[in-house]
Amino acid sequence: MSRILDSLGPIFLVVAVGAALARGGMLTTEALKSLTRLVYWVALPALLFGETVQADLHGTGVGRVVAVMCAATAPVVVGGVLYARLARMSPAVAGTFVHVAMRGNLAYVGLPILLYLAATLGAGAPRPAQVILAFAPFVLFQNVISILLLLAGHQPFGWRMLRDLARGIVTNPLLVAVGLGLLAGAVRLPRPGPIAQTLATVGAMASPLALLGIGGSLVTVPLRAHWGNAALGAVLKVAAVPLTGFLLARALGLPRDELIIALVFLSCPTAVASHPLVIQLGGDEGLASTAIVLSTLFSVVPLALIVGFA
Repeated sequence: MSRILDSLGPIFLVVAVGAALARGGMLTTEALKSLTRLVYWVALPALLFGETVQADLHGTGVGRVVAVMCAATAPVVVGGVLYARLARMSPAVAGTFVHVAMRGNLAYVGLPILLYLAATLGAGAPRPAQVILAFAPFVLFQNVISILLLLAGHQPFGWRMLRDLARGIVTNPLLVAVGLGLLAGAVRLPRPGPIAQTLATVGAMASPLALLGIGGSLVTVPLRAHWGNAALGAVLKVAAVPLTGFLLARALGLPRDELIIALVFLSCPTAVASHPLVIQLGGDEGLASTAIVLSTLFSVVPLALIVGFA
């Protein structure tokens, strides 16, 4: 119990502080937008580049981790599409439903938890390099599938869909930061002390600011009357997906460090960034916002179990 409180307590307390600040008017809607942009475009890329450029790629086992995470997500995508057809959902609602059931908040929840565990668990803990190298391809996988699901609701498959998808990938600053970090590390690009320290300082802002932003967003996103589908999507995201991942990981014999990475990332609640993306791509805003709040609340249980047994 003490490990759970020590590991998850600060994370969810910072989220609660963000919610309280938003309720009290100190984090306005405009301030939250600016905070999100700062984290997404500056702090997180600095953290990911700084960790990736100095990563030791030997023996990380990230291939197995990514394979388990993708394989665990696929059944929920297929099952969600079938359920949406049986339930006669409109294309916009169906795309949103499967989207919220499979796209996790990897950057703002998964990374802070895993990097904290990497620093505190001791022997057998995941290394920061493992965490980040598993994070990048899984982000790419989730982005491709989730955007395709939303675009399919109102846009036929073709060149325009592929163009929009490619634009979203190549302009993702998190993926760009990891890619540049790997390239810089491969060519052994020199990093003067002040540059490295600046990256570390700016990157250190990422986790606390991201968690404050999540808390503020949870009390400002509009809830709508989609409780049934939203609750089902949230349960699929934080229960069905990680349970499938656990069974796959045990079947493959993943070691402790890789198992922790896979389960934490798979147990992340629906990404807060799904809300503006759903609006932009013509999905169901109410379903998305309600699922985000519910999945964040539900995710406390699986994340506590993972940390408690880690």
